[in-house]
Formats: sequence, C-alpha cells, structure tokens
Amino acid sequence: MRQINLLPAEFKPGRKISEAVKKFEKPFIFFLVIYLISLGGSLAFSKYSKNKFDELSSQKRSLSEELKSLTEIESATVYIRDRVEKYRSIPQRDTEMKTLEDFDHLYSILPEGSSVGAVNITDNTTVFDVALPNTPVFIEFLDILTSSEIYKDALLTSLSFTQERGYQFNLALTR
Repeated sequence: MRQINLLPAEFKPGRKISEAVKKFEKPFIFFLVIYLISLGGSLAFSKYSKNKFDELSSQKRSLSEELKSLTEIESATVYIRDRVEKYRSIPQRDTEMKTLEDFDHLYSILPEGSSVGAVNITDNTTVFDVALPNTPVFIEFLDILTSSEIYKDALLTSLSFTQERGYQFNLALTR
C-alpha cells in the first residue's frame, strides 16, 4: 500500500528528519508502553494501598473497641480481686475481735480502783497501761491474770509506783 501525504510540499519533512523519526519511533513506542505499564501499576498499587489502609483502619477501630471493653473487664477484675483479698482478711478480723472480747472480759474483772490507759490491740496481742491504787489490788490483779487461761504470755514492760496514783505499768498480753 502506498502512503499518501496530504501536506503541502513546503511542509514535507526532509529525508534526514524522516530517518530520525523512523529511528526513534520504535524506542518511543517502547517507552510509551513502559510508561503505560508503569501508570497502570501505579494505579493498581494506589488502589491496593487504599484498600489495605481501609482494612487496617477498620481493624484499628475494632481493636480499639475491644481494648476499651477489656479495660472495663480489667477494672472489674481488679475490683473483684480487691474484694476477694478483703474477704480473705476477715478471719484476721475475727482474731482481732476475739482478742478485743478477751480484753473486754479482763477489763470487766479488774479490781475496783483500777484504771486503764492507752490500749493497742493487734492480731493476738493486747498492749495497755494499767494503774492500780495499792499493793493488795496489784496482787489481786496478778492473781486474776495468772488464773485466767485466756493469755499464754504476759510481758510487763514498765513498772512504777507513786503515792498519788499507786502502781502504774505497761502490760503486753499474748493469746
């Protein structure tokens, strides 16, 4: 088939230009194909990246909601654990209550004229200050204390005597 050139003769390319165009035609088409493939790849990668971003955003929202619910569960678990620990400490409170009841019994049988100062009650120990007016009352108190089988140890940490107050001492009793 013959080529028809409708351009006027003055616009007709010269032989060198025609050869140059023919020489660069194949590389130009090659680079055009490469460009189109790259453009298609870039568009495909952009679409893939957008889909992946949307998927990761959705996953992040889902994990954030799950984390929020787990935080509430953790708070409830910590609260329950605290309650369990307090419940387990109740037997210790029972021991302290028994120690208090024992001291109350001892206080009720103190000889007349006695007075009790500071009292400190912990687990199985009661520490208190006692003032007894005279020697017979002091001896009576010691007899009551030794005959009572409530306490297994009694430690007298201080003892003093004055005419106005009588015997004053600090006593630590252990059940």
